[in-house]
This record gives sequence, structure tokens and C-alpha cells, in this order.
Amino acid sequence: MTLLRWIEHKAPGQKYKSPQRQALADFDSIIRHAVTCVSSPLKLDPRSGVFVVYSRFANGEPVDASIQRLSDQEVSKPLDASNLGDWLTGGLLRRRTRR
Repeated sequence: MTLLRWIEHKAPGQKYKSPQRQALADFDSIIRHAVTCVSSPLKLDPRSGVFVVYSRFANGEPVDASIQRLSDQEVSKPLDASNLGDWLTGGLLRRRTRR
């Protein structure tokens, strides 16, 4: 299975323009369909989708990043740079460092 995450970055409090919101919603619908449709030629990981990462930067690293999943509007708790990196890679970094 493939983990496909379309990621949009916004500064905290930054708003969408309507065309951008619609385009992201359309991409999310396509990805969600590929996840749930048994006849889809794409085999996507259920964690796939369109996400908005809200964060500010300090010393070149994201600070207090929160992630909003577009399909259900769920927002994560604030993440530091290490946890954000782990989320971005679907846990791949964590698994590699354990070896």
C-alpha cells in the first residue's frame, strides 16, 4: 500500500481562498475514493488524504505544528519538528532509527 499525503502549509490563522479550498477538497475526494473503492487500481493506505499543516518557524524548524485532515476536519495536537517529521513519513523515520 502507498501512503499518499497531499500537504498544504499555512501559517497559523492564514485563510484559504475559495478556489484553493475547492481544489483541495477535490483532491481529497479523489484520494478518499481510491482508499475506499475495492476496484481502484491504486492501493492507498487509509492514512492517505489531503492535510493542512499549520505552523510557524523558529530557527528554520516548524514550531507548534498542527495538522488538519480535510476529509473530517480533525486537527492534531501541536507537534514539534521531530513528531512532524515522523508524521510526514508515516512513521518511517521512527522505524529506521530503531534498527
